[in-house]
Amino acid sequence: MYKYLLPVEEVEYFAPREKYPSLFERELDIEPIEYAILVYDASLKELKEHLYDKGFNTGFIVIEDHRGENFSATMGIGGYFIPGWGRMVEYLDKVEKKLESKGKKRSAKAVKRIKDGLGSRYAPTYKRLHIKGWNIGEDAHIVTAHIDDPNWVAGILHPIEVLKSHRRHKSKNYKGMGNYKEGTEIFYNEVLRDVEERNPYDHFYL
Repeated sequence: MYKYLLPVEEVEYFAPREKYPSLFERELDIEPIEYAILVYDASLKELKEHLYDKGFNTGFIVIEDHRGENFSATMGIGGYFIPGWGRMVEYLDKVEKKLESKGKKRSAKAVKRIKDGLGSRYAPTYKRLHIKGWNIGEDAHIVTAHIDDPNWVAGILHPIEVLKSHRRHKSKNYKGMGNYKEGTEIFYNEVLRDVEERNPYDHFYL
């Protein structure tokens, strides 16, 4: 699996507009996106497994704005709005590491699954990192990432702010108000930290 940060104007070199119209018409053309992420030499299954292992919800997402993408994933970030939740997640992390140190890999894996579920996958967080991906080949994907602030889950505390964050920005004709710049930086530099960066122009063929 490799990654590369593509200036949005170069995306069409890898994903022709006429072949992937929803990528452009329903995402790149209507959002303040400066960079998209090319992930290649990885099947969709491998990419989703990587995201799941990082704590993403890659399955059923209750509230979703579908734009023709082939997959999407979310994870909670920005701290928890339920008091004591963070301490619980920290405790589970300690238990996981303790089990690993004792060689109890199966038990450690089970605890990690609970920790990821409560800590990020379905967590009551203030913000949400949301990615959308378009398959542009058997093992290649164009991914966009943005931060929803506040998270839909936080709607019980800030319902008006949640609605505002997903309305069309009339002055700039943006579809929503997600922070694409910060979302892209977090996804590329932190979530994909272990993935090798490789220039695709010498290795990627349409």
